[in-house]
Amino acid sequence: MRKSFQLTGFAVFWLFLGISLAAQEDTSRFNYEEAFKTAQSLAWDGKYKEARTLCDRILARVEGDYDTRFLLAKINSWDKKYQEARELYEALIKITPDSKEVIHGFIDTENWAGDYPAATGWIRYGLDRYPGDPDLAYKQAVIYQRTGELAKAQELIAELLTQYPDRKEFKNLYQTSKGPVRINGASAEYTYNHYKLPVERTWNMIGLKYYKSNKIGTFIGGFNTGYFGNDTTRFMENAGVQFEIDAYPVIPGKKRSYHFNLGLSPSSNFARQKAGAHIYNGFGKGWELEAGFNFMRFRNASDTVKVLIADAGLSKYFGDYIGGAAVSFSPIDGKVAMGANLTVRKYFSNPEGWLQLSLGYGIFPDNPLYYLNDPNYVPNQLLASYNILLAARYQMSERWIGRVYAGYQYEEYRIDQLRHNLTLNLALIYLFRNSADRKN
Repeated sequence: MRKSFQLTGFAVFWLFLGISLAAQEDTSRFNYEEAFKTAQSLAWDGKYKEARTLCDRILARVEGDYDTRFLLAKINSWDKKYQEARELYEALIKITPDSKEVIHGFIDTENWAGDYPAATGWIRYGLDRYPGDPDLAYKQAVIYQRTGELAKAQELIAELLTQYPDRKEFKNLYQTSKGPVRINGASAEYTYNHYKLPVERTWNMIGLKYYKSNKIGTFIGGFNTGYFGNDTTRFMENAGVQFEIDAYPVIPGKKRSYHFNLGLSPSSNFARQKAGAHIYNGFGKGWELEAGFNFMRFRNASDTVKVLIADAGLSKYFGDYIGGAAVSFSPIDGKVAMGANLTVRKYFSNPEGWLQLSLGYGIFPDNPLYYLNDPNYVPNQLLASYNILLAARYQMSERWIGRVYAGYQYEEYRIDQLRHNLTLNLALIYLFRNSADRKN
């Protein structure tokens, strides 16, 4: 029995020795740096499950490794596993309470999770340790914008731009509330307009746009096709086309933005040439002044009409509301036509979502296209118009934005002769984005 026991003991010894040597050999073959870089690459490519598995393997060999735990927290946040990310960040902040990386990780996680009060709390935590830090202030401006506090967002980002005029992300955020949202994407829209006097007529237009944003601004290329008809006209019969380009350039370090527009058409259904320019200047405390002009030249087989309209407006942000008043002037035959407009817009969770009401009254040079076939048309008429517009835009998902305009006009078509004019515009915008957008 003793001999058997000794043999068994030797066998166990050699077994453990073999396991130990194998483990050492396996450890010696494990390359930490290579594994960590691979996990990072997988995460950036959006392969979160594979990256998470590799992080777990690293932690099994290098228990408690700080960098791997931090990477795993970011992966969980990007993969919308916010609670798992919070737990990892909470453990890391206890080890390094002054770590900017961990503080920003916490802010991003709460921001993406939609818990803006929690994100603001971590921003305050960071500013207590790093007063005046521009990156923390930038993230506070983002939250102001997403919660509809646009006046605060504009003031804060304008201050940052004054101090850091070359920071691309600061420029982009400031431009978000100026002109169109800074996006890369494409849109399709449909416009319908109908009236019955002096003749029954409908206007149908389909428009396609391509949006491109870069460090120098936002640019929009547009193609429109539309036609005038009535109940017997076939859809898009004798349709004309128009080409447009809009530019919203970025001017570093300025509380100012610009909008330029050019359009050309070979068809009498549209203005043959059109051009416009507007400037938007902030004055602090949510106040903004707008001024500019639009010029249009219409021509059909027998007539040419030129229209110039100058306009100016003043607006102010009140929390998640913006209210504005604008006036327009148009010289015509030695007289000046004038109109006025009041607008109130409420923003929702971000600048992409809003609801708007506009009321207007004016005497304008009428659109000559309405009268191409009207023998009683008097060129350059000054005709009164009362109008109301309801509009809404809503971000339906990460990549889709919907928009609708519904307008009603009670307008003169000849002096003292009035008609009803209905307009509907529907648009769908698709955003071009990639997985890296959230990781900036």
